[in-house]
Amino acid sequence: MVLSSGKSRLYVFNAFVHSLEFEDICKSYGILRGIESFLEPRDQNEDVTAFVNRFYKECMNREADIDGLNYWCKELLRGNLAGQDTAKYFLNSQEFMNRNMADTDLLRIFYYTYFDREPDDQGLDYWIKRLESGDSIENVLIAFSNSMEFKEICSRYGIKHS
Repeated sequence: MVLSSGKSRLYVFNAFVHSLEFEDICKSYGILRGIESFLEPRDQNEDVTAFVNRFYKECMNREADIDGLNYWCKELLRGNLAGQDTAKYFLNSQEFMNRNMADTDLLRIFYYTYFDREPDDQGLDYWIKRLESGDSIENVLIAFSNSMEFKEICSRYGIKHS
C-alpha cells in the first residue's frame, strides 16, 4: 500500500529502521540502530505526496512517474508552488488536453481533482449549462480553483492554497 502511494523503498526501509521493535532488537545485541535520512521529496511528507498523486490519478489517469512526483513534491514543500498552481499546471498540460473529453467527463474530473468527490447532479447540471451558454472552461477552472471546498482540500493536505 505504501509503495503504491508513491513512497520509495527507502521510505519503507526507514519505517522499519526507526521502529521501536527494531530499536529493541539492536539494543538486545548491544548495537546502535543508526539513522537513515529521507533523500527524495516524495518521502518527506505523506500528505504532499498524496496530494500530488491525486493529480496524476484524476487528471492524467495514470500512476505518477518518480521524477514528476519528486518535482511536484519538492516545489510544494519548498513553497514555490501552491495548490492552485499545481491544479493549473496539470489541467493545462498537453497530456491532459490530449485526453480530449466531452464537457461532462471534463467536469467530473474537475470535481474529483478539486473536491475529491463525485459531482452532485445539481452542481453538474449547473456547470454544463454554464458551458452550453458560452462560458469558458478557463472561467469554470477559476471558479473551482477559488472555491472554499478546494481551499479546504489544500488545507487538509497541508498545502498552501494560493
